[in-house]
Amino acid sequence: MTKRLLPLLALTLLLGACTTTQTSDQSPPIRTGTRATAWGELPTYDQRGHIFDLPGRSPVNAFDATLTFDVMVNADGTVHDVALLKGSGNDNVDRQTLARFKKAHYTLKLGPADPAPYVVQQTVEYKTASTYTSRGIDPALQKNLSGPKPPTQSYSTSP
Repeated sequence: MTKRLLPLLALTLLLGACTTTQTSDQSPPIRTGTRATAWGELPTYDQRGHIFDLPGRSPVNAFDATLTFDVMVNADGTVHDVALLKGSGNDNVDRQTLARFKKAHYTLKLGPADPAPYVVQQTVEYKTASTYTSRGIDPALQKNLSGPKPPTQSYSTSP
């Protein structure tokens, strides 16, 4: 009977040696204070290394627009609400951007003891690339190269 248990014991030890506990490479959240928001005083956390995972596409015709807003984030990273602080001057771009952030997911996850919801201030800039010049280019190619490039989008998380 001992001979039958020996392979089972060896298999158990082998599986135990190969199994490791999964640990998160995410460091614990660092609380940086509180800030007055449209929703009252909310905690803030160190945002370095964390981003919003945004659904959908950038707003159409968002040329050279910058807007700043607060995002209220739940402990699990889901967005609870957004509040515009400074608009871009284009209501359509502002509305579309805020709608995208309402459906976003933030990568900072809080533990059960960490205060939530918390606030993240965002500044979004939409910039167009400079217009191509057509001087010295074959006229047959000129129509393909003139005009602005599609807008690019950059995000910065304000402290």
